[in-house]
Amino acid sequence: MSRYLVLAGCACLAVAGAALAQTATTPPAPPSAGSQHVPDPERQLERLSRKLDLAPGQQAQLRPILERRRQDLEAVRADTSLSPAERRAKAAQILRDSERQIESVLTDSQRQQWQALRQSMRQHHPGRAPAAAASTVDH
Repeated sequence: MSRYLVLAGCACLAVAGAALAQTATTPPAPPSAGSQHVPDPERQLERLSRKLDLAPGQQAQLRPILERRRQDLEAVRADTSLSPAERRAKAAQILRDSERQIESVLTDSQRQQWQALRQSMRQHHPGRAPAAAASTVDH
């Protein structure tokens, strides 16, 4: 009887040790589907260049705008002192400001194309906030 208890105890320790070892080496889970994703500036620039036929000079002007937007959005996202409503309001303001900066770099024709792309995004993703939908033009 005591032999079975010893074996059962060893088995429990082995299972517990394996579970601890596995959790220590398991990579963190990806963000949940509900979490906000901050788009990669290079991927955004690539999409905008392709969709709007941006000139190299325009790409050079847009890169720092997109990078600054990502940094600002990540800072807001990481600011735990903000309530969710404050976080959304700040993020929306950052997006609006960057949109104005982006529009100032575009020609009239490109601006019209960009607005059409943003409108298409709003129609395909009606649950997204207008500013958030405007920040990605992947269609």
